[in-house]
Amino acid sequence: AVGTTAATADDGRPPDFLKPTPWAGFFEIPPGRWAEVEPLLKSGKIYLQDPGTRLAVDLLAPQAGEVVLDACAAPGGKSLLIADAMAGEKRGGGAAPPETSRGRLVAMDLPGARIDRLRENLSRVPAAVDVALVQGDLRENPAALFKEHKLPAEYAAVLLDVPCSNTGVMRHRVDVKWRLQEGDFHKHPRQQLALLTAAARLVAPGGRIVYSTCSIDTEENEHVVREFLASRGGAVFALEASAASYPWIAGHDGAAAFLLRKKS
Repeated sequence: AVGTTAATADDGRPPDFLKPTPWAGFFEIPPGRWAEVEPLLKSGKIYLQDPGTRLAVDLLAPQAGEVVLDACAAPGGKSLLIADAMAGEKRGGGAAPPETSRGRLVAMDLPGARIDRLRENLSRVPAAVDVALVQGDLRENPAALFKEHKLPAEYAAVLLDVPCSNTGVMRHRVDVKWRLQEGDFHKHPRQQLALLTAAARLVAPGGRIVYSTCSIDTEENEHVVREFLASRGGAVFALEASAASYPWIAGHDGAAAFLLRKKS
């Protein structure tokens, strides 16, 4: 397994049994170490997560002092990465920013079974970052919901990690190959475009949004972004950067991410 970890020894280093990987902040947990891993997981000092998750957060590049929205946040792995970046640290050590540069992370998702997991993971966010959990549908007047929670209506940075076909994670989600239907590549892009259109309305002038999937299919990635920009989104947003990973090249899960900047 590959995990993101905040676990450190007395000298500030990660435990010796965690093996370094090519990806900063990620360590490999070798077999036969569950007795040491389990208490670290329970205490929140490590979080098991594939390095492919870093693509979207690296593109978003959250900064200390910002107010960031994770718009499809459950179960919370990317929320933790965002919070770590805002706190000025990589899991595995690092100093928190001064009190004056505290940021806020707003994590939003639909009510349901995954909310409890999200709430649990948000409890592990570094103390230097304030956290708010919002339950609701991004497509149904989120501004009113944020107002009800006394939260901003616009955000400097928004992460939109949309539901998708999961074709990038088939190596450990073997159920995907059995449940995936041809029609899903029509259904998912329609939902993804609707979510991107809704989330884009929450970006402040000059701010940015990262659209991301764990799919390796163009229908859910480039095509959705292109359709968004071809609509009214293109008058307000510009594609600034993108990143993709393919398991047979990267050595970890497949994913895609697109950074869109809103004009000032």
